[in-house]
Amino acid sequence: MRVRIVRHHTLYGTGDDADEPLIAEDQSQETYYVLYQVAGSSVSWAGGASASSLDEASSLAELALGLTLKWGAA
Repeated sequence: MRVRIVRHHTLYGTGDDADEPLIAEDQSQETYYVLYQVAGSSVSWAGGASASSLDEASSLAELALGLTLKWGAA
């Protein structure tokens, strides 16, 4: 499984009106998304987490995959 961390300018909200506005609505802020390659596919990626820094996103990926995660250059 491959892992990517992508920097984006938007923290996407849930879109659920039952949630508080800060959770439901998109926020304009630097966000790092952790993406995992879908098993058996060379092109599909699925989101796994979002973070406010690259270090935090890296830690989330390491927590999810444990010692099996090996970082390399893209």
